[in-house]
Amino acid sequence: PALGACGGFPHLRVLDLSWCPGVDDELISSICNTSCANSIQDLLLRGCLVSDQGVMNAARACRRLRVLDIGAWPYSRLRGVRSVTDVSLFFIAQCAAFRSEEFLLESLCIAGRRGTTDEGLDALIEYLPFLKRVDVRSCSSITQPSVTSDGEADGELSDNAIWRIGRNNNRVEIITDSYPSGLTTPDNYAEEYGVLEGWSDMQTASGLWRLLQSVTAVRTAAEMQARSTAEAQAADMLAEAAEVLSRASEIYSQANEMQQQASEILSRVTEVQAQVSVMHGQAQEQGNAAALAQAAQMQAQVAQMQVHAA
Repeated sequence: PALGACGGFPHLRVLDLSWCPGVDDELISSICNTSCANSIQDLLLRGCLVSDQGVMNAARACRRLRVLDIGAWPYSRLRGVRSVTDVSLFFIAQCAAFRSEEFLLESLCIAGRRGTTDEGLDALIEYLPFLKRVDVRSCSSITQPSVTSDGEADGELSDNAIWRIGRNNNRVEIITDSYPSGLTTPDNYAEEYGVLEGWSDMQTASGLWRLLQSVTAVRTAAEMQARSTAEAQAADMLAEAAEVLSRASEIYSQANEMQQQASEILSRVTEVQAQVSVMHGQAQEQGNAAALAQAAQMQAQVAQMQVHAA
């Protein structure tokens, strides 16, 4: 819901969602459908659960994009992210080819994205007219020949960066550093990615710690919400129980009143029955057939009243 409100900021320039575990392709698609997509210049998605689909949506919708960071967790054991491959890089290059001078992307970070290769990097350098910097650290499928400096020897910056000649003869800075195995990992990788190496494996530091804090905060909020919901449900159930109890009390009171009325009716029926018996006896003594018939009729009515009262 919070990110859904991005549409209320049509002049948003920087959107930093780095290390947010809930950011995935679906959320990126939702953001791209808001008005702020036209104004975003810096989109930082490092460590998020985005794949080629999310990157392509961002490249298509964010037409003023200058900085795009889709770097991943540096080691596969901790990445936990969807795949970003050359498909994303070729799509970005295609967008640049169609838009030409309108495609403003200057800086791209694909560090740790092992599905990217030399071909994808070459396409970026060939077609992005304003590209100045590409971070390919820990991209094990991008080989050293692909990032060899073009041109003069003084084009080299340091052990961690070299120049490549871009589309408009602009020099593109490629950030990389190689181990003997060919994997690329810079000296400041631990600080930038929040990862420390230790013992025979590696331990997480600030990056994973921030992620764990986010997960803990979400879990705490969920527990509080669940507790609040349970309390509200319990209060509703108590209110319903009180209402049922009140209704039961009313019914019990009405039943008592009806029982009293039935007792009164039975008492009156008994009195009438006694009177009818007297009338019947008198009619027999007098031999009055009409009186006997009337007495019999009254006895039948008294019997019906007894049944009704019961």
